[in-house]
Amino acid sequence: MNRKRIAFAVLSNSAASVATFSLSVSVARNSTIDGFGAFSLAMIIFLFGSGLQRAGLTDSALSRPASKGAFVRNSQRGSVVGVLGGISLAVIGTLSANTYLIFLGIAFHGLLALDFLRTYDAAVGNVTRAFMTTILWSATTISFAVVSIVSPIPSPVVFGSWAFCGATIGYISALIARMPLVPRWPKNRFESRIAGLFGLDYIVGSGGSSLTTALLGTFVSPQVIAAIRGGGTLLGPVNLISATVRSLSLPFLAAGERRISEFAKAVRLTLAVSVVITPLLGFLVFLPDTWGAELLGESWTVARPALLPLSIETLLALVGGIAAAGHRVAFASVRTLVLRLSVGIPRPFIVVCCAVAWGIPGAAWSMAIIAAVNAVLWWTSYRLLTRPA
Repeated sequence: MNRKRIAFAVLSNSAASVATFSLSVSVARNSTIDGFGAFSLAMIIFLFGSGLQRAGLTDSALSRPASKGAFVRNSQRGSVVGVLGGISLAVIGTLSANTYLIFLGIAFHGLLALDFLRTYDAAVGNVTRAFMTTILWSATTISFAVVSIVSPIPSPVVFGSWAFCGATIGYISALIARMPLVPRWPKNRFESRIAGLFGLDYIVGSGGSSLTTALLGTFVSPQVIAAIRGGGTLLGPVNLISATVRSLSLPFLAAGERRISEFAKAVRLTLAVSVVITPLLGFLVFLPDTWGAELLGESWTVARPALLPLSIETLLALVGGIAAAGHRVAFASVRTLVLRLSVGIPRPFIVVCCAVAWGIPGAAWSMAIIAAVNAVLWWTSYRLLTRPA
């Protein structure tokens, strides 16, 4: 992987991180805890939808970078997800009077198209295009967020600017790249099976975090979801770096001819990224109260106790994610699904029960403990998978 691709990926994801951070801070500063909760629900759904597409479809295209057909077929499947998801979100938003969900539903198809193409371009495609589209979207989002801090722009309008600008850039980029946008699910049993298995893997795996957060807001209290998403806002830049590392790790690990070499490369990658990420997490844990209140408004009071365990969870999720990427390169779909199910199924129940019993600290620390168990399972399995016969 050349240095230009790595540099552009880091820069573009840094810009996206700043933009998402600015958007969340803008909404948090100008909203009540309940209002921030409504925004958080929309963002959780977007992260879940884009993550599901990335796991089931985009990563499938990345695993076969030389195949143009794989890119076309998976982008068409992504359009199916975008159309069906967008319609559902618009209806749910209308019925629940959640403006954030309505805006997200309208823009959902375009946002998923942008996410698919950006992720593909950053790893194996036109890295300059990925960089420019990210910079343009980020600059627009940051501009609206900054203006909203100094002038009374309603938070839903700021969110709408983020969603609609992203969708517009997605459509324009897709046309330039000649990426098909017509929703269609090509008949290919092997690809559909792999997409389904790894999509389910995401739902019970990393996507389970978003699902769990939504359940906390539904069955516990708005304060808990505000705390988790408030902490997630501050950890957003680190999480985006982690997502970049995971996407780049697929072609990086796939470049080896022997699986034993993949394990060695995965270990080195994990150590290198951990050295970079850990100081950033330490800074956030010891963030002064005045700074936190300035960034999150009244939501800081509930987010503060959750920062340490959420930081630990972030690091451990990255560690486990690299081993999971190794499973993906080896097309160990059944093994991957078994690992995900063993942790993913009990996760929501454990976290919700801990939140009911011990409040915000119970929810956050249970997430960290589950992440530790998850990382141990992934690396143990990966070592066995790459061991010479």
